[in-house]
Amino acid sequence: MPLCSAAGCERRAIARGWCSKHYQSWKKYGDPLKSTLRQADFTCAAAGCDSPAKTTGLCIKHYTRQLRNGDPLAVQYIRGDDSARFESYVDRSGGPDACHPWTGGQCTGGYGQISIKGELELVHIVAWEFEHGPKPPGMDIDHECHNRAVRDGLCRPGICIHRLCCNVAHLISRTRREHRDSTEQWDMPRGSTHPKAQVTEAQVQEIRKLLTANVMTQRRIAALYGVSPWLISHIKRGTAWAWLPEP
Repeated sequence: MPLCSAAGCERRAIARGWCSKHYQSWKKYGDPLKSTLRQADFTCAAAGCDSPAKTTGLCIKHYTRQLRNGDPLAVQYIRGDDSARFESYVDRSGGPDACHPWTGGQCTGGYGQISIKGELELVHIVAWEFEHGPKPPGMDIDHECHNRAVRDGLCRPGICIHRLCCNVAHLISRTRREHRDSTEQWDMPRGSTHPKAQVTEAQVQEIRKLLTANVMTQRRIAALYGVSPWLISHIKRGTAWAWLPEP
């Protein structure tokens, strides 16, 4: 039975050649022989850091950097260069024709977000503006990769992975109306025969009457017509089928 390699210890070795006591000391302080001292007696082993050591001789901050970057002194956050910081969160490994997903923070709508000059911005708009300049007033930046995937039956309207795409080749500047029509997400093309229409003109009029009468919830109306509550909500607000006259 192997014994602990720490000098003078005759306990059984369980890990890295040390007994449980000396192994835990190494894990906590970075030295198997310092187990008799209090944790507060040790400072972080990272150069210039006076914070208390928490594990493997490092404070929490430098230990986290060690786990994340492989180096306790490596800092990923880039200051003073918005473009470089933006690029550090974009995955372009799929090549020039693939989606380039955002790997940073997201908003509740599924779009990537980044802070630019103290303001939170949607990353697909930031990507477009880095390439083309400021977005024209009244224009939207549309994900054509999503539109194409919906048309091909590979994606559904609503929140999806395409909202994180930052590939400028997949982004198109459109008016708000053009955006709704091309996305087929908020508005349906005119005419009930369009293959992408989820409801007919007559059904929209029926839905409007039910909404006006307030006889059932939007969720029940959605179930009745086999569509999402999201579409019913947009019909009620007038952002879907806005061109169709009221009954």
